[in-house]
Amino acid sequence: MALLKNKNFLIILLLTLAALVRFVYPLSDPPFEQNIFNYTSTGELFTFEGDAWSQDARNKALFNQWVLDKFPTSLFMPLHNLVSYISFKIFGLGIWQVRLPSMLMGLITVFIIFSIVKKTDNFKTGLLAAFFVGFNYLTVMLNRTA
Repeated sequence: MALLKNKNFLIILLLTLAALVRFVYPLSDPPFEQNIFNYTSTGELFTFEGDAWSQDARNKALFNQWVLDKFPTSLFMPLHNLVSYISFKIFGLGIWQVRLPSMLMGLITVFIIFSIVKKTDNFKTGLLAAFFVGFNYLTVMLNRTA
């Protein structure tokens, strides 16, 4: 019980559980039957996961040239391509490597929400807001797609 009164322990526990939800089985697809907010059964929300939006990062990792065709995604999403390229250079090419930046940014978002709400209100409200963001089904599924 004493651990649950320790504020640092609570936020570390929340972030650890939010990380587990995002990082365990990174290659698995979302459940088949989901049509919430136009979220398709393939788990994509207006994206072509890993294929189209990260193709310039893949080109740079494989051929050392950002744009090889007439669809330069690095012009539309430069930060995504840069972070994906860094992930490819460190871990190699693959689906979980292209999903890794989204999963990391989702976890950072949970901490940022906690920090902002804690600063504007109090610790308990910040923890509750981070809990809702950290375990919201749609947020977690979007954090697990590239």
